[in-house]
Amino acid sequence: MIMKKNDIVTLTIDNISTDGNGVAHIDGFPVFVPFTAVGDVIDAKIVKVKSNLAYGIIDGMISPSPDRVAVDCPVFRKCGGCAYRHISYEAELKIKEDNFYSTLRRIGHIECERHPILHSSIVDHYRNKGEFPVNETLDACLYSRRSHNTVPMPDDCLIQDPRITEAAHIVSNVLKDFSLMPYDEKTGKGTLRHIYIRSNHAGSLYICLVINNTYLPDENKIVSELLSKIDNIDGISININKQNTNVIIGKESRVIWGNPALDDLLCNLPVNVYPPSFLQVNRSCTEVLYLKVKELANISSSDHVLDLYCGMGTIGLYACDKSTHLTGVEIVPEAVSTAKEISKKLNYKNAEFICGDAEKILSDILRSDIHYNVVITDPPRKGCSQSTLDSILAMSPDRLVMVSCNPATLARDLRYLIDRGYTLEYAVPVDMFPRTVHVETVCALSKLSEAKHHINIQVDMDELDLTAAESKATYEEIQAWVQEKYGFHVSYLNIAKTKRKCGIIERINYNLPKSDNSKSPETPKEKEDAIIDAFKHFQMI
Repeated sequence: MIMKKNDIVTLTIDNISTDGNGVAHIDGFPVFVPFTAVGDVIDAKIVKVKSNLAYGIIDGMISPSPDRVAVDCPVFRKCGGCAYRHISYEAELKIKEDNFYSTLRRIGHIECERHPILHSSIVDHYRNKGEFPVNETLDACLYSRRSHNTVPMPDDCLIQDPRITEAAHIVSNVLKDFSLMPYDEKTGKGTLRHIYIRSNHAGSLYICLVINNTYLPDENKIVSELLSKIDNIDGISININKQNTNVIIGKESRVIWGNPALDDLLCNLPVNVYPPSFLQVNRSCTEVLYLKVKELANISSSDHVLDLYCGMGTIGLYACDKSTHLTGVEIVPEAVSTAKEISKKLNYKNAEFICGDAEKILSDILRSDIHYNVVITDPPRKGCSQSTLDSILAMSPDRLVMVSCNPATLARDLRYLIDRGYTLEYAVPVDMFPRTVHVETVCALSKLSEAKHHINIQVDMDELDLTAAESKATYEEIQAWVQEKYGFHVSYLNIAKTKRKCGIIERINYNLPKSDNSKSPETPKEKEDAIIDAFKHFQMI
């Protein structure tokens, strides 16, 4: 069947895509229809046709799916937050579980044992953070589906902590009295960009106003009004974001009243949450996630643990024993400060937290004498860079636990590690974000056991020309790796001399002086360090 725009076709929805759209097929040709459920039989109007797929909208319901429930939000089909308010939570969990394992297969070509999705005990009103753009009349809004158009937020946002929703509307009304200009993304003009509010376990709030300026007009009067109308405010701050970007929080913040951060409790860990700090939005489900990480990491007091993209250090501190050597790496300074404060409060003497980019910090860590036998990663949605994965491989930890909010980039990263000697032991989705398309995931990998994958053969050792270490990489490969990473050339002689210094036995008369009296230039320390780094990368030492 050849479809064209505005055709009306009868479809049976047989699947749900990762972005929440229903999928039907006509002669194998996929048609995506939003706000549908598996089992729906509908008349659909085709709105777009491409070479390999089409998009449609519901034109009429012939037979509804048994998964359907009454929609309970007035802006559901406009707002870009929720995707599944029209189906039961049980149906939503099945969709997320199916999509997670199919993503591993589709992108990573990974087949693994399937485990039931770990679900949230709270489905509504779970979010402890709200980031609300404002419209031309300064109403607290939500973004519409797949755009930066705004939708006024209802009185009760069903996934948001009700205290946050109520406070956001009050803040909006207060700011209207001061005639602030809303920020316009198209022109880059205007003052107020976002109303940003967090809530903690005790019911306190932290309010941050994101502005396109260095100061807030009438800020003292605004503070007084907010304090008179909203209870339990711990602090109010201004965040300055003058960049033409869709990133909400800028790099500079200034406290205008109260505390610089919100005190909270996460999995019994005391945390100070600053505006730029990352904290899981679903407090109850975070404990489910952390318990699974702790189980899979199986950390003992003798382990050395590296926690990459550690945020406020909560995953590592929760999973480790207080006597375990723990190193966390995080790029946000406020988060690192909080991690240090938590470890101090917990009397955790063997924890250190380093502020910096993971890729750069890993280069220094690889040069250290510490062997990290357990690595935990929790990267942003883009996943780990190849350089980071290469550094992890060079580190050669016994166990690797990966947390991710993006199954697609996780699948890519898992494939890279599996192809280089690791085996996926466990993978499961965690429903950190009920009613939305998003899902958290946790996976455990281990080094491929040589004992399980060996063949007994007889070898005449006299026939071997290389040691096991030498066979890891050729001189050309080491040269190319150093050139790419460090930007300078190392000679065969540099490599050979460094091999001898590291105890990697050289073949007779190869690249080295023929007598101890022979003179040859010393390898500069900079080049020697780079070559040693290459040896670690190729697992030669």
